[in-house]
Amino acid sequence: GWMEWLNQRGEPNLHFDDPSYSGFLHLSSGPRELMSVYFTTPAGKTAHLVFERANVPGSKE
Repeated sequence: GWMEWLNQRGEPNLHFDDPSYSGFLHLSSGPRELMSVYFTTPAGKTAHLVFERANVPGSKE
């Protein structure tokens, strides 16, 4: 899944289950799989992260 993939990459400071953050994910599939993450920090700043990975045939979430 995406969370496992992010953990494997060692992305720092990504705690999507942190209640102090509000946000949503947008997933798109195709030859390249994209995940967009929009979230607002407690300080009110908005961040938009985009992660892209190859969509490997046969791999299921």
